Amino acid sequence: MNRLLRIIVLAISGGGLAATCALADDCCTLRGQVVSSVDGAPVRGALVQLSGEAPQSAMTGADGTFAIANLKPGDFTVHARKPGYFTPDQLEPSVASAVPVHLDANATPLLLKLIPEGVVSGRILDESGEPVEGMQVWLQATKSQRPASIFAQGRGPQGVQSNELGEFRIAGIPPGAYLVLASAQSGMRSEMAVSIESVRQNRKGYPVTYYPGTINQTQAVPVRVKAGSAQQLNIRVTKQPLYRIAGHLNEGTTPGGIMVILVSQATRSPFGVMRGSSDGSFVFPEVSPGEYLLWAAADSNGSQNEAEIRLGARYLHVTGNVVDLSIPLMKVANAEIQLRWELSHGTHAEAPAPNESLPVFFERVDVPQDSFQALRLNGPENEHGVAHSFLEPGTYRLRVRPDAKTYVARATSGGTDLLREDLVVGAGSAPSPIEIVLRDDGAQIDGTVVGTAAMEEGHVFAVPESAPKLAVSAGVSANGSFHFVNLAPGRYSIVALQNAEALDLEDAQSVSRAERMGESTELQADTTSTLQLEWKHWDE
Repeated sequence: MNRLLRIIVLAISGGGLAATCALADDCCTLRGQVVSSVDGAPVRGALVQLSGEAPQSAMTGADGTFAIANLKPGDFTVHARKPGYFTPDQLEPSVASAVPVHLDANATPLLLKLIPEGVVSGRILDESGEPVEGMQVWLQATKSQRPASIFAQGRGPQGVQSNELGEFRIAGIPPGAYLVLASAQSGMRSEMAVSIESVRQNRKGYPVTYYPGTINQTQAVPVRVKAGSAQQLNIRVTKQPLYRIAGHLNEGTTPGGIMVILVSQATRSPFGVMRGSSDGSFVFPEVSPGEYLLWAAADSNGSQNEAEIRLGARYLHVTGNVVDLSIPLMKVANAEIQLRWELSHGTHAEAPAPNESLPVFFERVDVPQDSFQALRLNGPENEHGVAHSFLEPGTYRLRVRPDAKTYVARATSGGTDLLREDLVVGAGSAPSPIEIVLRDDGAQIDGTVVGTAAMEEGHVFAVPESAPKLAVSAGVSANGSFHFVNLAPGRYSIVALQNAEALDLEDAQSVSRAERMGESTELQADTTSTLQLEWKHWDE
């Protein structure tokens, strides 16, 4: 086939001159292999996508290899994906899943790694060893989420239902340590009417039960899931009496009515929701033993004004009937948030549009861990960059997620530095206006970690020496590289840790220990630092 005919055939076939090269002498072939990050086994049937001027794709063969021919020399990025595997960025957003490639006649074959999912399966058995159908089986991480994970979507508990043989199977599990628990309650019950009837003593149900068969979370046995692992577990459940929770709000008569929500602290989901009567009374007639958050809200004058709403909560360990429960209600405080930008780059000629949302969370820290109370989000509401959040009395930790080009330089409320201290909201008083200042001259780190460690189990931690509460983490790619962007300038301790999921960034002692293990580095504004680290092991 002569060159002119070759060009015509390529055009007719839809490849186009941009997708391939016309002259055989100029053509290149991208070759490579996709393997498992655990044992290097080839991954068959993975989709390899080539992005750039000429998008192309190919499937891997039985030996995990692929080849994309007739490409013009140039710069590309390559992705590999397959169901049942994670890409590095799915486990750690700071890790890029795309591999940059400069393609020419001397290009060497690529080695792309995918991380196999973990699987937990088993059976739910009753006290007689018989299978239990219809139980919801949940999987929960044992450690509190890292600060950045507060903003992640779809990171809630994973749940499946047991079949007629009591069998369950949870797939797609990222590496980590988890609690496995079974619950007869799969979600929020329909709204219940107020009732004063007592629960019959012979009425029983299955409480939330942790593996291997306890209703006490402190006695649960964590299950460690490694990449590519499959574990078989049996959970024993025993029927126990159901109990009645009844009480009233100390607000007295509430013309606007009340809303009461009972939240399971085990499944982290509403167990039931009801509207109480106008006199402030409420009742949940059938509640299984366990730990709950009872959350109530009342509009005392029926105005529907958020500033007039009163909130209250109680944490309950239910082991019997709970009657005459009194829930104190307190008026929420109006927290004013002022957003200000100190921008210096030409790409940021002006502040973001007022209607663009800046995620601002107030995380309640004076309540039991893993509570879902008091996470509130507001963004700029007007041209002055002012937002409002209504907070009940308590202690809060500020979490801010700026856009991809800025970092939080300062956050204050009166004389309180919210990047280093918590915000205390007193009863009947609003906090001083909160000012959040964003800058766009952040520091970056491009680094590598040498030594052997599974990338899905290792992380690099950056701990600001002046503000350890602001510690952040980054994942490590298959070639040992890691990357931090938009860090506030200052001195940091940087450490690469194996077994890193055991480190809880919410625990001050753990963060302090990690800081002592790291290398001290000064990060300058608008600069990129290059680091090389060695793996260190974090013992639980």
